[in-house]
Amino acid sequence: MKWIKEYWNESRGDKYDHWGETWYFFEINGSDSFAERQINRYSNGNSIKYDRGDFMDDKYGFLCDQPIEITSESIEISKEEFETEWNRSGIVDGNPQW
Repeated sequence: MKWIKEYWNESRGDKYDHWGETWYFFEINGSDSFAERQINRYSNGNSIKYDRGDFMDDKYGFLCDQPIEITSESIEISKEEFETEWNRSGIVDGNPQW
C-alpha cells in the first residue's frame, strides 16, 4: 500500500460547488494502483470518504474508479497520517456522511 495526498485548487462544479477546494487522500493498492480508500476534505470543513468495501458511493460522490497516477504534485504520507484523516472524516455540514 501507498498513501498520498493531493490538493485540487478548483471547486466541484456541481450543486456542492460551495464546498470549495479539496485535499484528496488516497490509500493505493500496490498491485493494481486503484484506491482502496479515499478521503475528500473540502475547504468549508466537509469531508467525505469511500472504500472498496461497503461505501463505494453516495449522493456526494464515489471512490475513484481509475488507477491513481502518482505525479510530481502527489505528496507521500504515512499510514498513520492517512488513518488520522480517515477517522475524522465522513462529516457533511456537521452530520455523519452515512
